[in-house]
Amino acid sequence: MSANTPVGTVTMLFTDIEGSTTLLRSLGTRYGDLVRDHHNLLRAVAAAHAGRVVDTQGDAFFFAFPSAKEALVAGVEAQRKLSEHVWPDEVDLRVRMGMHTGEPALGSEGYLGIDVVNAARICAAAHGGQLLVSETTRALVRSDPPDGIGFRDLGEHNLKGLGHSQRLYQVEMAGLPDRFPPLRTADPEPAAVAGMEKRADALAERINAAVLSHVESTLQRALAGESGPGRGQVKAESEGEEPMPAAGEIMKLSVVGLATLLLLVIVVVLSIWLVKSVL
Repeated sequence: MSANTPVGTVTMLFTDIEGSTTLLRSLGTRYGDLVRDHHNLLRAVAAAHAGRVVDTQGDAFFFAFPSAKEALVAGVEAQRKLSEHVWPDEVDLRVRMGMHTGEPALGSEGYLGIDVVNAARICAAAHGGQLLVSETTRALVRSDPPDGIGFRDLGEHNLKGLGHSQRLYQVEMAGLPDRFPPLRTADPEPAAVAGMEKRADALAERINAAVLSHVESTLQRALAGESGPGRGQVKAESEGEEPMPAAGEIMKLSVVGLATLLLLVIVVVLSIWLVKSVL
């Protein structure tokens, strides 16, 4: 076989155990049992969907599937079985997965090419329990998606070393986790979080405008009162009305109102910050 022989179009799936070092410290020698069960489970699921192992390093796998649909079904099934399996000491084993469809070449060291790197980088961006796919893989199954499987658009991301942004999707199915932190990439946050930030910034601007308007109107009223509180009191008394408060009293009331508004602003800003940190 010549070097770098094309292998045609395949869908590549990379998997990796999240927090493996922590698990190793916690389980000690029993970590070997966990890795054995993990390997057997993933190999069996892949084989049931025409997938084959291209490479494995420690607790990470590289699978290749002849079709994107079979790869997606295998990925979802693997995540489900991983979540249902009883692990040593009942630890919560979470595996990140990334998938991309392309045309790698086969060399003496295994699969080669930018598509392989792309699939590996997608896996690295995921969190434990999360299955991410590229736009290419999603497009191949859009007209005939596997039953019960959906896709959540996570926006465009710049993956390390690839030099361009690409749209990534989270694969979702009933019974599997669907809430994860932002992807582990260096680009801006996903579209949903960015939209929330824009709404929060707009709210903050409206609050600032309201506070400034209140301060201006309060100062104007206070200055108007300073032009002659005695005159206003005399006029009110002569007409049998309640006398107007003195300018000092008006300023006291204004300070109290301003302090209340500032406290409200602080509460709102803290609430916005908490929402952003949760998302």
